[in-house]
Amino acid sequence: MKTKFTPLVGIKKNELKKSELALAQANINLQNAQLKLQNSYEQLEHLPSLTKGSGADMLKARALYKAQRGMIDKDKEWLEFAKTQAILATQKLQRDTLEYEKFSHLESELIKELLKEQKKAESKNLDEIALLKYKGKRL
Repeated sequence: MKTKFTPLVGIKKNELKKSELALAQANINLQNAQLKLQNSYEQLEHLPSLTKGSGADMLKARALYKAQRGMIDKDKEWLEFAKTQAILATQKLQRDTLEYEKFSHLESELIKELLKEQKKAESKNLDEIALLKYKGKRL
C-alpha cells in the first residue's frame, strides 16, 4: 500500500545503501593506509646502516634514511586521514539508518491507520447491506 511516505522511504533506503558502500570503501582505505605504513617501517628497517665508508656513501645512506622517514610521516598523515574518514562514514551511516527507520516507522503507522479506516468503512457497508436485506424481508 502506497502512502505519502513511500517515496521518502525509497530515497532514505538509497541513501542508506550509499552510506554502507562509503563506509566499506573508507574501511578499505584505512586498511590500505595501515599496510602502507607498515611497509614503510619495514623498508626503513631493511636500509643498510653504514658505520664505515666514504663520506659520499654516508651522505647517500643518510639521504635514504631521511627520505624513508619522510615517507613514514606522509603515511602517518594518510592513516590519520583514513581514520577520520572511516569515523565520518560510520556517523553518516548511523544518521541515515535512523532517518530510514524513522520514515519506515511513520509509513507503517500510516498504513495501519489506513487499514483500520478501511476496515471500519467495510464494516459500515456490511451493516448497511444487512439492514437493507432485513428491511426487504420484513416488507
